[in-house]
Amino acid sequence: MLHACRLKIPSCHRPSCHVPRQPERLWGDAASAKAVFCKETGRIAAREGGFVSRAKQIVAAMQKMAARPCRRVTWVRQVKLLAFALGNRKVETRAMSEPMISIIMPLYNRGWCVADCIESIGLGPAGAELIIVDDGSKDDSIPRAKQALARLNQFAKVTLIEQGNAGPSTARNRAAAAAKGEWLVFLDSDDLWFPWTLPTLFQIFSSVPSEVDLVFLQGRNFAETSELGGILPVDAITQAHPSFVDAVRAVPAMRYGACNAAIRRAVFARLGGFAAELRCMEDTDLFLRVPDAVMTIAAPVLAALRRSGHESLSGNVKEVIKGFHWLVTKAAEGRYVGRPEAIRSFLAGSCAYSIRTAFAAGYPAQAYRMYLRNMRLLANSRTRKHLVRLPLTPLLHALKPAAYPYRRRPS
Repeated sequence: MLHACRLKIPSCHRPSCHVPRQPERLWGDAASAKAVFCKETGRIAAREGGFVSRAKQIVAAMQKMAARPCRRVTWVRQVKLLAFALGNRKVETRAMSEPMISIIMPLYNRGWCVADCIESIGLGPAGAELIIVDDGSKDDSIPRAKQALARLNQFAKVTLIEQGNAGPSTARNRAAAAAKGEWLVFLDSDDLWFPWTLPTLFQIFSSVPSEVDLVFLQGRNFAETSELGGILPVDAITQAHPSFVDAVRAVPAMRYGACNAAIRRAVFARLGGFAAELRCMEDTDLFLRVPDAVMTIAAPVLAALRRSGHESLSGNVKEVIKGFHWLVTKAAEGRYVGRPEAIRSFLAGSCAYSIRTAFAAGYPAQAYRMYLRNMRLLANSRTRKHLVRLPLTPLLHALKPAAYPYRRRPS
């Protein structure tokens, strides 16, 4: 029969637990008790993602392994005993609440980079959870992700969900349905975070005004990680805006996409999440529906955003055009938040982006067709210059190929 030993636990006010040299033995061998203790309680802690919040289950595990109930030790001290057994240096004894942040990561054929993305988060045992939804990957994305997750802190809260290919909207919606955090922070599986990203988000979200529902992280585009060497942490600089379209007008240099956005989980659920019908501009559709204030984080740089390759959805011209027409239709129905002139100005910018995408992807016929159908919209003050430049894209490409990408046919 296995017995346990009573240890001289430090007082609850001390920040750390130390192994006593001569533990008082009530029954059994200390090493054996520790081994079984680790096995029983570590299993529960790893599954639940945090041992303090599951103190009652830990007590039950101790009582199960002992010959008699551990009546002489309070649950707080038993949590400290768990810290001793698992080698933790510091344990907070108050009950832990649900995570503040749920990191949402859709995954599709990113086996070559998903491990780097996961490791860049710096996920710890408390405050945040990571939910990955594999959207029917055909490469080694799942085993690579599992290997990276296995290297995280054993108490890190992680969830990996697998589904058939249904698009990024459905993948993000499914992850959000499983989330428990107050804030949903979206991260693409080919992008990276910095060591200060998660701590900065904790700081900002703990004091963000209640009227702010949507937040955008400052990002930096990159192709090779060597381009990120000069980025350093600085004090946070934030700015609030009445709506999404006002944020775009006030800070046009900010990137606005699901790759660097955070939204309150309650608001996301109330809005119905991303439109599952869309594979492009589904994030813009959601942002335009957010009812309250939007915040932009100007500094520090919190996300490294990999430049899109030829395989990205933004290169799928049919999906881009479909997304744009969706925005126009929903705007006409009065579905979006903001001043009508601001929404129209935003749609004009989206139209110009869609036309440039068609030229760059090798679909000039679709680009010219879209240009002719939306000339009145492009006459907006924000995009008036495109009335002349867009139809001249093939000529301008010969002069400035980087500024005006163009292909005669798809690659």
